[in-house]
Amino acid sequence: MTDIPIVPSLRSDVDLTRVSLSVDDMFLVSRIDGRSSVADLAVLIGKKADETQKILERLVELGLVSLGRGSVPPPRRSRPPPKPESTGGVFEIPDNFIFPVGLMQDKNDLDVNTRKRIIWIHENLEKWTYYELLEVDRKADKEAVKKAYRERSKDWHPDGFRAKKLGAFKKLVEAVFKRLTEAQRVLTDVKARLAYDQSVVFEPTEEEMKELLWRAGAEEREKRREEERLQKRIAKNPVLLKKQQAKEFYEAALALEAEGKLMEARRQAQMAVAYDPKPTEYVALVERISDLAVDHRIAPILKRAKYHESMTQWDEAMEYLSEAVRVAPDNGTARLRLAYNMLMARQDIDEVMRHAQKAVVLVPEDAEAHYVAGRCCEAKDMEKNAKKHYEEALRLRPNFQDAKKRLNKLKWGF
Repeated sequence: MTDIPIVPSLRSDVDLTRVSLSVDDMFLVSRIDGRSSVADLAVLIGKKADETQKILERLVELGLVSLGRGSVPPPRRSRPPPKPESTGGVFEIPDNFIFPVGLMQDKNDLDVNTRKRIIWIHENLEKWTYYELLEVDRKADKEAVKKAYRERSKDWHPDGFRAKKLGAFKKLVEAVFKRLTEAQRVLTDVKARLAYDQSVVFEPTEEEMKELLWRAGAEEREKRREEERLQKRIAKNPVLLKKQQAKEFYEAALALEAEGKLMEARRQAQMAVAYDPKPTEYVALVERISDLAVDHRIAPILKRAKYHESMTQWDEAMEYLSEAVRVAPDNGTARLRLAYNMLMARQDIDEVMRHAQKAVVLVPEDAEAHYVAGRCCEAKDMEKNAKKHYEEALRLRPNFQDAKKRLNKLKWGF
């Protein structure tokens, strides 16, 4: 069985004016007619089938295009159908258009061809642009628009049908004439025409498409030339070369940080600073990654220490916490936990206080840091300082029962 080709079609429920399209996207959209297969479209836009398929996939993701099989009728297009050449100011009617039976059998003085012409044009009033309706070029000036309107209105002015009985067609004729009049009014008013042109998506003419493609190519060529000029200047200037290399190290560090490769990221960030120490963002990146790297390194050590602390195994916990403090001397959590475990293990109080005071400086908003510092002061008979630490601990954590008991004992003796 022969495979039925995939036929892309424009969706009828989207507004192309609200979507940002590239030149390739726009060119392909202008060639999608609901009948041409992917292979046909590739030939029309001068690209390979796989390249055309990629563009189509992007348009499908944007919700602009649906993909069906050749045997399935394409969905109704949202943009105006191509305006065929007309004769005597009347658009050519396609052979497959189905006319409403009720209107065709309506009792009036109109012949069959006139009925078909009215039905067909009325059917497309909302689809055709004002330019298509008046049969003028988009660059037509004010006088050309007025002339076209005079020619078209001859066929649609209500006075032209005065001697005839129109029946149900009366409203259709009036609607067409009203639309023609509105088109003429808008296209002969500079501000109204500009606003209208900005609100409508026009299918590019062949000339416009060539200009768009040329412009895109010119921009790309200029971009490449500018990049080449920059690289030449960098190659000739050692300072610029170092700045460029520093930027590359910085960008590499950011990418590695995002991947969680902190040690590699820190090395790249340090290289960026070494090559160009002036940018503050380079220095800030080194500091941030260094902090993250240290935290990442001591996290498993603190976890093991926490386990031993929960089992009241103070000596084992102190061993891990001492290592954490050695690796990260400015980590407030490591300092606090070490001071607490040393206090519980009845270690030298001066050594305990040294770690406790450091913890208060590093994590001043931690109630337990003030509690441990208070215990150290109390052990050294520094009751006034002990009270201050207990009071601060209770300020930070009002329901801190151990701190409350210690403070009451110092104040009231029980």
